[in-house]
Parts: sequence; C-alpha cells; structure tokens
Amino acid sequence: MRQADYVARLRVDLVTARERPRALVGSLRADQRTWHPPTGGWSADEVLEHLCAVGSPYLGVLEGKAAAPGPLAGPEEPWEGRIGGRLLVWSFGLKRRLPTFRAFEHPEPRPGVLEALEDQLARVHWLLERSAGLAWRRVRFASPFSAAVGLNMGDAFGVLIYHALRHYRQIERVIAAVGFPT
Repeated sequence: MRQADYVARLRVDLVTARERPRALVGSLRADQRTWHPPTGGWSADEVLEHLCAVGSPYLGVLEGKAAAPGPLAGPEEPWEGRIGGRLLVWSFGLKRRLPTFRAFEHPEPRPGVLEALEDQLARVHWLLERSAGLAWRRVRFASPFSAAVGLNMGDAFGVLIYHALRHYRQIERVIAAVGFPT
C-alpha cells in the first residue's frame, strides 16, 4: 500500500472518530453517562477517560516527531506498519474483550471528558495533516506503554483512531444494555 492511500483512509476514519463520541453521549444525562452495566464494565464517561489517558502519551511522541526534521515521503512512498503496530491495530477489530494496562483499569472521568477527547482528536487531526509529508514508516519509536512494542508514525495514528472506534462500540453496548436509565 502507498502511504498516500493509508493517509486517505486514516482521514476518512478520523472524521468518524471525531464525530462519533458527541453523537453517542452528547445528549445523554449525567446519570446515563456514568451508569455501569449490571454485568460489569465501564460507564460511557469512563470509556472516554480511558481514550484520553491512553491517547495523551501517543500525542506527546507524535508531537515531538512531527516537530523534528525527518525523512520526506515521495508520491509513491510505500506504507507498512511495524509488527507491533500492525498487531495493535488488528486487535482493535476483534470482537472479544481485550486486557488493558493496570493503570487504565478504573479510569476516573475528568470534568468535561467529552470535550477533552474532542480536543485530543482535533490534535490528532492537526498532527496527521502536519506530518503527512514525512515517510511515516521510517519515523520509528517504541510504544509509550511498552518498550518491546515497536511502532512507526503511521502505526501511532492507526492506534489512536482505531482504538477510539473500538471503544465507541463499547459505549454503544453500554447504552443498549438492559437496565440503562431512560
């Protein structure tokens, strides 16, 4: 795949990632946003907080990489994720529950968590556009959560976008759960 094709796909999916949280929870009352399913799991606001908490370290790395001079992409620049990034992004498409790092197991939502996530995704968009001319596969670094997971710049954008889309499905399940306050 060419990097230009991957960037185009990320742009489309980022639009969904930016619009979906407000569509899901923007009209919910506070008691609905903090409701926990009887079978366990996070509330909608806890999911949003999790996305903010996980996304923040990735943004820090991406901001540093986007600000530094790096290898430029030509019009036919190939795109390929590193194995760690490919596995992470692939896992976000799975239907089964995945473990999370202990630090993120019980997220306490901040005031204005929806707006915080919207701001974060706006920064992702800005960084994606700012760095689209770099050869993403050649801008490499370790995951902010595990030095054993090698990523590149394109992997990090994929992780941020597809992780959010995965968790929006989780919010949909919470809203659809039996006992959700009406």
